[in-house]
Amino acid sequence: MATSRDLNNTLEQVLNSGASAEVIGHLLRTARERLRMEVGFISEFIDGMRVFRFVDSAPGVNLIASGGADFLAQSYCQRIVDERAPQLISDARTCSAVVDLKATQLLPVGAHISVPITLSDGHVFGTFCLFSRYAVPGLNHRSLALVRAFAEMVALLLEERRMAGAEYEQNNTAIHHVSTFFTEHRVSFSPSSIVDLNTKEEIGTELVPAISLPSSLFSNPFLLLREADRLGLSQLSGVAMMEGSLAALTHLSADQFVSMNVTPQLIMQFDFNQWLRSDCSRLVLGLSEHDIVDDYTSLKARLYRLKESGVRIAVVHAGAGFASMRHILQLQPEFVKLDADLTCGIHKDKGQQAMLEALMRFCRSQGSILMAEGICSGEDEAYLRTAGVGFAQFDSTS
Repeated sequence: MATSRDLNNTLEQVLNSGASAEVIGHLLRTARERLRMEVGFISEFIDGMRVFRFVDSAPGVNLIASGGADFLAQSYCQRIVDERAPQLISDARTCSAVVDLKATQLLPVGAHISVPITLSDGHVFGTFCLFSRYAVPGLNHRSLALVRAFAEMVALLLEERRMAGAEYEQNNTAIHHVSTFFTEHRVSFSPSSIVDLNTKEEIGTELVPAISLPSSLFSNPFLLLREADRLGLSQLSGVAMMEGSLAALTHLSADQFVSMNVTPQLIMQFDFNQWLRSDCSRLVLGLSEHDIVDDYTSLKARLYRLKESGVRIAVVHAGAGFASMRHILQLQPEFVKLDADLTCGIHKDKGQQAMLEALMRFCRSQGSILMAEGICSGEDEAYLRTAGVGFAQFDSTS
């Protein structure tokens, strides 16, 4: 287990690292602005004191400053870490768990969200906090999920600094570069309609990632999302995906769904259940046949929890990846999507037609619904409809 001196040295190194400090500052400001709070801070617990290491405040608000400190025992943070107070409070003046604290009346504190920053060895480093002097009735489980995700990111940055010099500098630069895309809202999602081939009605939409202001390293959004997984930044990409999907659901009717493609790493690292309530059955998560799954047992356990809440699973790019039928057998998806390379031109290609027939038989035996993606001509559409494919996406370039 790390000692207090180790942790203090780690924080000092982070504070002296422009890249790490900038990422943490971006996370804090992003959370404060999205949740419409007046103040955000990251605290460190040292010898019974709560030290404000990073502070971000709305213009004109000067309630606390970086480097300031107070007694931990008299703080919201201590009660939340001890689980004597809830992590999310819409109005502290009506919450019995904190109404007796001086800050509740003197500031006063209205809305308050605080999440422990817990390192991998179980040590609570401090807290990621947001508060305002007024109540914010709209705060909900998604607000808390956002702060929890960002608190995990701060813990990651603190622990990354324990790596050896050159390795840390390289990783730290990459983390800063990739995280900027998410904190500066340069990752967005465009809708691609999924339709019933027989009625032509839209039954749902797939969210396709896109990058604005690409860099020399990242112009392909799929490469960016996979690099985020590699760096342990799945919290950031997961937040972006969930915010995009929840926004898309508000524009769809109650019987339509939103689909988005995810990686096995994202499924394992990001807690989708924190974000979901009644919208669960309207979310479809797609796993590609191109993705390697080293541990199906762990992945299936995570997917089982999601399915229990109503989330549906799809296997995408079917027929084009190395996983062949194994994904379908292991994951038992509700939907299987025939890869666009096997869809485009299918009306005249005997090999593609044979693959379609084999997949249709296999999907029926497993209780999965086969979709087609990337339909690029009327002839292909007619063939697929006659063959019994009910749902599809059209090639947006056709």
